[in-house]
Amino acid sequence: MFRLTSLRMLILGSLMSIALLVGCKSAQQKALDQAQSQAATTKAPQQLQYIDKDGNTVTTIIPPPNSGMSLSTTTTPPAPGTHPAATAPVISPVNEARSRPRKAQLPQHKKSLLRLRLSALQPRQLVWLP
Repeated sequence: MFRLTSLRMLILGSLMSIALLVGCKSAQQKALDQAQSQAATTKAPQQLQYIDKDGNTVTTIIPPPNSGMSLSTTTTPPAPGTHPAATAPVISPVNEARSRPRKAQLPQHKKSLLRLRLSALQPRQLVWLP
C-alpha cells in the first residue's frame, strides 16, 4: 500500500510539473504576442528589441495583420571583445519614415523655379513627345 501511494504521488507530481511547463511562455514570446496585439490595435508596425544571453541584439518588426508585410527579424552580434548583459524585450512603434521608402522631393526653391519656367512658356511652344 505504501509503495502504491508513493508511486501515485510521483506520477501526479510529474504530470503537474509537465502541465505547468507546457503552459509557460518565455519573456520573448509574451512580448511578441503583446506586440502583435498592439500592431493589430494601432494598425501600425511594432518593433520588439532585446539582447539575448549570447549578447546579440535581436530586433523584430511586427507588421499589422493584412498589411502585406511579413515579420522580419534581424540579429546583430556584439562588438568583438564585448558581451552585453541580456535585457528584457522592449516594444516600440516603428518610425514611419524608416518603414516606408521616401518619395523623391524637389527643394522648395527648385519647385518655384520650375513653375516660373513652365508659366513663361506659351501653349504653342509645348511639344508632346510620345
